[in-house]
Amino acid sequence: MPINAALSKGKKTHLVIKIPKGYKFLQDDLRAEMLEFIPENDEDPYKWSEIITTYSLVGHRIKAKQCVQITTDCVKRSSIINKIFNPSSEDLQKYSTSSVTISYKNNGRKELVYMKYFSGPFDCSGFQYAIAITDQMTEDDALEKIKKFEEEETSIIFF
Repeated sequence: MPINAALSKGKKTHLVIKIPKGYKFLQDDLRAEMLEFIPENDEDPYKWSEIITTYSLVGHRIKAKQCVQITTDCVKRSSIINKIFNPSSEDLQKYSTSSVTISYKNNGRKELVYMKYFSGPFDCSGFQYAIAITDQMTEDDALEKIKKFEEEETSIIFF
């Protein structure tokens, strides 16, 4: 997914996200700006146990920090916020990055979402990983699972 595709060869920056085995795709078009994946055993796409959402905003000239703020505002409007923690933004030489974790209650169920976006001057790409908190999955367990996903299944490549 492009972050800084307008640069010359050898300087282009892309985000690579590998969706783990055992997840199913919810959209009909792989070229959509937003793609969602839920565990294969989740039958109702609106009552997921986990959801990984990817965004690829090519040519929109939106910054990573703006994507995080827009999404955070949407969560605030539609849910009861428990806690917003670990907000982070960094302006690196080839791209910028921004992330945040939000604990919230939506339709009576507790959920935790981690979002991270990367942007260049024209493109912005990123992901959100949300987990429903249950008796079997604490917030700490969810954070650990999300961090493992980020470490093992996401990377930045330059070409």
